[in-house]
Amino acid sequence: MRLNGLDMSRPVGTMGHAPVDDVHARGVMKKASILAIAAVSVIMAVFTVEDATREVFAQGASVKGTGGESFTGCRQCHEPFYTEWSMSPHGTSMTPYTDEFAARALVPPTGEITMGGHAYRLETGTGQGFMLEKGSWAWPAKQYRITHVLGGRDVYYFFTTAEKGRLTALPLAYDIRRKSWIERAAGGISHAEREVRGGETALVFSTACYGCHRDPTSTNYDLKTDSYHTGQPEPGIRCEACHGPTAEHAGIMRAATGGSAPKDLGIIRTGGFTPVRLNEVCAPCHASMSPVTASYVPSEPFFDHFDLVTLEDEGFFPDGRDHGANHTYTSWLMSPCARSGRLDCLHCHTLGGGYRFKERAKANDACLPCHEKTVRAVASHSHHGSLSSGSLCVSCHMPTTSSGTMRRTDHSMLPPTPASSAIYTSPNACITCHGDRGNDWADAWVRTRYRPDYQDPYLRRAELLARARRKDWSRLEETLAYLRFPDRDEVFSASLVRLLGECADASKVKVLLTALHDGSPLVRSSAATSLGAVVTPEVTGELVKAAADPVRIVRIRAASALLHHPRGELPGEKARIVDRATGEYLGSLMVQQDNWVSHVGMGSYFLDQGDARNALMAFETASRLNPGAAVPHVQASIAHARLGDLNKAEAELNAALQIDFEDAPALLTMGLLKNRQGNQREAVAYLKRATKSDPTMAAAAYNLAVITAADRLNEAIAWARKAYELQPDASYGYTLAQLLKQDGQWDESIEVLGRLIGAHPLHADAYLLMGELLEKKGRTADAQAAYRQGLSVKGMPEPDRDRIEKRLKRIR
Repeated sequence: MRLNGLDMSRPVGTMGHAPVDDVHARGVMKKASILAIAAVSVIMAVFTVEDATREVFAQGASVKGTGGESFTGCRQCHEPFYTEWSMSPHGTSMTPYTDEFAARALVPPTGEITMGGHAYRLETGTGQGFMLEKGSWAWPAKQYRITHVLGGRDVYYFFTTAEKGRLTALPLAYDIRRKSWIERAAGGISHAEREVRGGETALVFSTACYGCHRDPTSTNYDLKTDSYHTGQPEPGIRCEACHGPTAEHAGIMRAATGGSAPKDLGIIRTGGFTPVRLNEVCAPCHASMSPVTASYVPSEPFFDHFDLVTLEDEGFFPDGRDHGANHTYTSWLMSPCARSGRLDCLHCHTLGGGYRFKERAKANDACLPCHEKTVRAVASHSHHGSLSSGSLCVSCHMPTTSSGTMRRTDHSMLPPTPASSAIYTSPNACITCHGDRGNDWADAWVRTRYRPDYQDPYLRRAELLARARRKDWSRLEETLAYLRFPDRDEVFSASLVRLLGECADASKVKVLLTALHDGSPLVRSSAATSLGAVVTPEVTGELVKAAADPVRIVRIRAASALLHHPRGELPGEKARIVDRATGEYLGSLMVQQDNWVSHVGMGSYFLDQGDARNALMAFETASRLNPGAAVPHVQASIAHARLGDLNKAEAELNAALQIDFEDAPALLTMGLLKNRQGNQREAVAYLKRATKSDPTMAAAAYNLAVITAADRLNEAIAWARKAYELQPDASYGYTLAQLLKQDGQWDESIEVLGRLIGAHPLHADAYLLMGELLEKKGRTADAQAAYRQGLSVKGMPEPDRDRIEKRLKRIR
């Protein structure tokens, strides 16, 4: 036995299920073709270098503006539309702060607002526009000039130009509906990235907001100096967000003669888009997503440029309802109306972001013509009076919920499921209106009036998802059956497929391989990610095929998964396919160079490739960008250990634990380091703290079993049994069987080996140990049967076949 799991030779996965950021536990170091990958990276204009300042950076990967015609340039020919657009929610999503804005939109504050030991006061009079910050000290207050305003429906956020060119959100925000000043954190903005600098959390426009609230904007980020030279050519979202680069179009139209427009206008025209493609134009700004390219052209597929957060994320309740973040596109993909392929965003919304059906008399026209029969008899369908709010389609199918002061409309359009709300505390439309009643009342009301009860299918899939989040695989067969069901939901399927990456049961593999050929790129890419830890020739071959998928996100996830697999001698064309996909993967890591998670991902890649020095520099960059994150320190400790410097490894882990005293990966890695240093007492203490911090951490339990086996066999068996129950990994099961053998519990050892063989039929040592125990029990015929079973397994490596064959010949 040896220390295994997440040991000091392997990067530690600390980000949970994160295919959007691709930071996850890596397998044993892979020997991919570095030269070929580097060549592809140059072609992709993304390559990693080590410079004299010890920085790891990607050249050409920063997000750039499109360099098109200005918004006001479009006004020359499109004055009426420009006027309408400039005052729309989209046109005013980010605007400069002016005296005129303050007089029109803000009620001046009446006094100071205190938070965090500081007092804040707004000065919004003519020629002012600044925020004062005053602490408990006697000297003068700090003064921050308000330069920009973000928002406009529920909340205004205020920004100032801070150090190194950052546009940073000020601590106070304005509640538009209540006309009151509030703490920024109470505004409910939960979908944006935060930076942690100097121990304080800051919302930085250049990192978090520029892609949606001002388009296009060049961040002009310089990684070496960690600074921005942010270009801000126009207020709000401009024409190029939907029409792509406009400079060519402007040139064509200026050169046009004869009073007629040329056939080719040199611009993207959305009039011929399908509903699906129109929805994808809106999706980047209305989704919790992660970009995988440096630019997006509206005519191109969403999943060629972005990955999407799904229900594995805690921002959702297990039944798919939203906690309040910007998850509109994820919810939208669950909508039966969206799945029909007939409904697009512009059916209900104007180009400027307004709602078309505000008038009460026309509210249900939003559901025409598809649901005309239901709309005409809405009272009998809703069981509410025809003139009541309960007979508005959106009241039940698109209820509005709030996170702080921010309101969200549920775009899944699913019916209310109060039974699910009773279990998961998720919102439902019934209680939104009937706040004086409870979920039990609403559940009984629904079950009485709607027969058969439509809630049951939603409850079943929510329970499967909730169990998968907890790594409870007792209903695994039902989960796999759901994924085999032809009409299963795309988002729930992708979510379950992603969560199955944490399941060690081999019965999942066939279903995941099928999902790798699903019609949905979201499902295919999720399957590729979850197959990364399944290292078999069949899976490797299928992932190589996926590296040539027509959709970029699938290729990227396949390339990432293949880092876990031995490349071997791939034929020329297959090697080129994998190298191209790997180049796209590396490029995706450096799209957001100002995002610390990108550098953690790049460092993990270097660790996989055996390049601990470049990995260490990437982790150091991540720590510099976010000093409040423990993850880079944990990963850096592994890089130092690979380089043989255990003292620096320990220092990094101490730094991680100073940030988060109970960080389970840091505690696990420290335990392994202490054991490597020969201090088993401290190793056991740290590993036990890891299991307390994260009771589902099988690796900590397993390593406790290995360490305690020398002198505390009963305790070791208990830890090994816990590890195998948490994660039926082959090494965990085999170690449990060995310990049971040592303790004389041969029958249970044989039983564990039987389960192990069923899940991992290529585990030769399991057949050998089972045969040995059966021989000792005098069951020679059964031992021979076990050896023959091992020899009959297709794909058993020749060296293992030889070992089993020798054992069989010996007892003959």
